[in-house]
Amino acid sequence: MITSYVVREPEDGLWGLRTPTGNWTGTVGTLQHEKADFSMDLTLTPQRTAVLDFCRVYIGEEMAILSLKPRPLPEYLSLFRPFEGDTSKIFVLSAPFL
Repeated sequence: MITSYVVREPEDGLWGLRTPTGNWTGTVGTLQHEKADFSMDLTLTPQRTAVLDFCRVYIGEEMAILSLKPRPLPEYLSLFRPFEGDTSKIFVLSAPFL
């Protein structure tokens, strides 16, 4: 079986908002007006399910990464605050020669 497909963005560049006339923009509108057969990336909402058929969700990614807010540098390092990594090392090493 040989299959071909075309990947394209919606003409208006939107995901899909309902207009006052009941039509949809973006990806939802493209599907609603049968200009496309399916979409791979569209969030399921109650409003969209009224005009589209969604398949079962196969992957649900609910991972979040949290970290502590960084503490400010000690005041004695404030001179080097604008520099990072190698720049601050070079500055420290060259200071005795100034």
